[in-house]
Amino acid sequence: MNKIQEIISKVDFVDLVSKKTTLVRTQPDRYKGLSPFTNEKTPSFFINTHSKTWYCFSLGSGGGVIDYVKRAENLDDAGAIQFLAELTGVELDDVDSEDSLIKKCLAIAQAYFRKDTESAKRYMLERGFNEDVVDKYELGFISDGYGLIKHLEASKIPENIILNSGICRKDGVTGRLAPRFYNRVMIPIRDAYGTIVSFTGRDVTGTSNVKYMHGPTTKIFKKREIVWNLSRARNDMIERDMVVVCEG
Repeated sequence: MNKIQEIISKVDFVDLVSKKTTLVRTQPDRYKGLSPFTNEKTPSFFINTHSKTWYCFSLGSGGGVIDYVKRAENLDDAGAIQFLAELTGVELDDVDSEDSLIKKCLAIAQAYFRKDTESAKRYMLERGFNEDVVDKYELGFISDGYGLIKHLEASKIPENIILNSGICRKDGVTGRLAPRFYNRVMIPIRDAYGTIVSFTGRDVTGTSNVKYMHGPTTKIFKKREIVWNLSRARNDMIERDMVVVCEG
């Protein structure tokens, strides 16, 4: 079994399609629903979970899992495969193992930040935001940066990976890991597929010289190549066939 076959075998096709449209089971391995690609009132979209194929009568076309992702997410072949690899946790042969470890490190850090959503909500309320924004954009909080270092080390993340992720830095005097972020609301930065590649931290003390601290350039994060919130906005962009890009 090659990597693409492995990815497809692990995809829960019903769960994947259900993110775009509501499906109703019609037979043990068949479902139908409104087309996720056209505006219709009568369901004309069908999927087969055994063969993992789909057909849309209102569109007049169909295909397999990769074809579905290409159209649903507006991606090319390579992008669709990467999207599905991230979804299923399959590591592609041409993906640098260090990249995967860095992404794992950042995901662990995100879970650590999310343990203190109350501090994030309290700050966002003070700034005039609805507290729902914290859950919608998965904001978190960090007070003591050394706690994060201990947590990453306890999670068996190698020191070089922690450094290369940009989540921490090396102390110039001691040569040991030191916090990059502390006393900040943490905002995850995701790539086009929704994978966390860095963070921005908003100071809550009012005493820092750096109001917003961004993660540094790394192997997986190059600021000029990232459009914040693109992974969430893409569906609306496709549906409306337009996009307005603003610089904050």
